[in-house]
Amino acid sequence: MRDHTGQKVVVQRAKKGENHGASLGWWDGGQKWWVDTWRNGKQHGMSTGWYENGQKNWENYHLCDIEYASINWDEKGDVTEVNFPIHKQQTKNHPKTPK
Repeated sequence: MRDHTGQKVVVQRAKKGENHGASLGWWDGGQKWWVDTWRNGKQHGMSTGWYENGQKNWENYHLCDIEYASINWDEKGDVTEVNFPIHKQQTKNHPKTPK
């Protein structure tokens, strides 16, 4: 399967056509571009991306489509951004959030 840019992409799908499992993409040269994990149509778990030169670009952690943590690097490997965007407003309706 290929995405809208012509890149090779593999997506596992649930019976209802929702993303479920791993989503992977590759650069034209065959290097890994990204790996995302999905559960029932929502981004869930670790997401990692790489620059074409093989250097890690980002790592994000999602729980039910809510981003809990992320880190970004530049093409040389230097950290450019670290985020922990957990807010009560984001998590108040999550079933695992303490009342």
